[in-house]
Amino acid sequence: MASANCQWMEINRLIKDDPQANVLLENFFDACFDCVPPPEWAPVSNDGRGSANPVHTMASTLQQLNAYLERFHRTIPNRIHPPEGVSLQHWAEDITLQILANGPY
Repeated sequence: MASANCQWMEINRLIKDDPQANVLLENFFDACFDCVPPPEWAPVSNDGRGSANPVHTMASTLQQLNAYLERFHRTIPNRIHPPEGVSLQHWAEDITLQILANGPY
């Protein structure tokens, strides 16, 4: 996952001055966090979130991000996608752990 972590850092560097791209990336990362079940010790929240399928939401935010990057940031060579053979759910867990660990997982 070290190379994947570098990918996120590079994308972040390339879009740093684009507020819309930053919002879309933030929405994608939020969707990743929503895909990961909370630990057993975490209190249950009834804030209205979680009513939608989190993996579907992640896929949707990823599609929006990729469409925007394709249109406005052609310097990013490839669409963002999970590694081959990795489900969106597992990719969300990997990304979430990278963020929480502040490094590759």
